[in-house]
Amino acid sequence: MKRRIIAASLVAIVASVQLISGCDRGTGAASEKESTQVKDVTLTMWTHDQDYANLFASEEKIWAKQYPQYHITFKAQVFPASDFWNKELNAMVSNENLPNFLDLEISHFSLFMKPGVLSKYVLDLTPLLGNTQEDLEKLSPYTYQGNVYALESALSPVGYYYQPAIFKKYGIKTPITTWSQFYQDGVKLSQHGIAMAPIAEDGSSAVFQNLFYEAGGSFFNSSGKMTVDSPLAYTTLNYIKQCIDHGVLKMVNSNTFWGPGIYQDYAQGKIAGVIAPDWYASADLQSSAPAMAGKWRLQTMPRWPNSPYTTSTWGGTGIAIAKNTPNSQLAWSLLHFVYATQAGQVQRFNQIGYFPNMKSAQTDPAVVNQPFSYFGGQKIGSIWDAASKNIPEYWQSPLEAEFQTFLGNSLESVYLDKQSVKTAMSQLEDQMKQQQFFGY
Repeated sequence: MKRRIIAASLVAIVASVQLISGCDRGTGAASEKESTQVKDVTLTMWTHDQDYANLFASEEKIWAKQYPQYHITFKAQVFPASDFWNKELNAMVSNENLPNFLDLEISHFSLFMKPGVLSKYVLDLTPLLGNTQEDLEKLSPYTYQGNVYALESALSPVGYYYQPAIFKKYGIKTPITTWSQFYQDGVKLSQHGIAMAPIAEDGSSAVFQNLFYEAGGSFFNSSGKMTVDSPLAYTTLNYIKQCIDHGVLKMVNSNTFWGPGIYQDYAQGKIAGVIAPDWYASADLQSSAPAMAGKWRLQTMPRWPNSPYTTSTWGGTGIAIAKNTPNSQLAWSLLHFVYATQAGQVQRFNQIGYFPNMKSAQTDPAVVNQPFSYFGGQKIGSIWDAASKNIPEYWQSPLEAEFQTFLGNSLESVYLDKQSVKTAMSQLEDQMKQQQFFGY
């Protein structure tokens, strides 16, 4: 789902934020002393996702009314995701000029957890959030050594998107409430050449992550220690392997999963649904399969026995503020306005469909009562609200990037019958231990 800050003292920053935080959206008084001359100010962003650029650009026009003493221009540069985060990191360590707003996508955040990077180049938001921090969920992926460095763009709960006409044709009742029932229904559909959902065979941990976290597992704990090599992981992987072997899950390569091939399978009725998060609706289904409008529905994930969760978490993007760049107070004010107010999060959901990670916004009528024509008028916000009452934490490690590579290789070896589940998990454990000499 896809920056210039004054080097002032922390006391001065906190003082200004207290004034900024007290402003209502579009009506609050400016925190700076009024001037008879309007000052030109430019706020800049680097991102991999045009949706974020569009959101901030539209919200900036409303937010800027608080500051009549400034003529504020917002400029965003959108880069291809392929090597974007290395570009950001290289710009930091090379002392290049940074933008006000940095895009720190969740799966690449570990790149910035290397010693000294975050504290030197990224603004610590912890003292600025104040009591708002208690209302915000999903801060843990962007927390390092107790400090919060970015605000999340979406809660990213996971559900099951499906085509009701396929299930109705073969007498399958929805919603599907348990993973046991999901498997049984999938076996029934497989007899007609239809899979319940796709799974990427080559290096993507998504389906395993979704089921494992919903079952109560995690890749790392709050201290960054790897916790994936566990009996719960074996159970989850054995279930997935059983689904693959019996045609319940269809193996595809990553190019197919994220390319035109998957939408052909959906449209031709070869795959009935997909296990995916909130951002998949607007970023993938609606944009890549517009002709299928009205043919999809959403339900919460099927349940594991004895698990407290009805969802998992997959993906997300943290928006951070670069340190020591001009206009820090204004940059924080805009980020707070868009990402840390109830009205801002509701607008984000309305504009790009990403479910709020602010508790007070999750039950807002504009979120839970909004019908989506693509989903046949279904109020998908109410589905995400029900799913998200208890969502797993996602803790990171400085070795997350290395871990994901090793995990992808292990999962592929299991899916393709090259290794047993236990052997693959033990190998993953050994590979991660070999990384310890880096000192993380």
